Amino acid sequence: MAKRLNETAAEKLESENRKAKVSYLEKLFSFNLQGSGFNCFVQEYKFARVEVGEGAGIRERLKKAGLKDWRFDFADIPNKIAIEIEGGIFVGGRHVNGAGFRADAIKYNEAQILGWTLLRFTDREVKTGQAVRTVERLYKRRQKEGLLNVTPYFLT
Repeated sequence: MAKRLNETAAEKLESENRKAKVSYLEKLFSFNLQGSGFNCFVQEYKFARVEVGEGAGIRERLKKAGLKDWRFDFADIPNKIAIEIEGGIFVGGRHVNGAGFRADAIKYNEAQILGWTLLRFTDREVKTGQAVRTVERLYKRRQKEGLLNVTPYFLT
């Protein structure tokens, strides 16, 4: 009976993830970030919209600017630090097929042009905690160089 309840809970969680477009890895990473004192990240941030403005006709304005309605898995908006969790790398997910890889390369390059620092992590980095340790190293480096607009909780 307990096994079936766990399967049902897992199915429900997976269903919720599909609806919210947030993966298990993203939920785990979010939990780890918050546990490490990071209070500065939002999820599913549509970064290109800032360049063209919100409101009616946004798709046309994005297209005219050579942009798409891309989103980051995690974004620290004031510090322009973004994080992407690259899931499905061993099961033929969209990040590793030809078209998906090309689309991601364009997105990541445009993010750089718009002034974003982008960190990318796979399942291994998320599950082992290496992803959060890397984020901590970036923030400590930025703080040392005086490059943080807003300081996350763990550095205060």
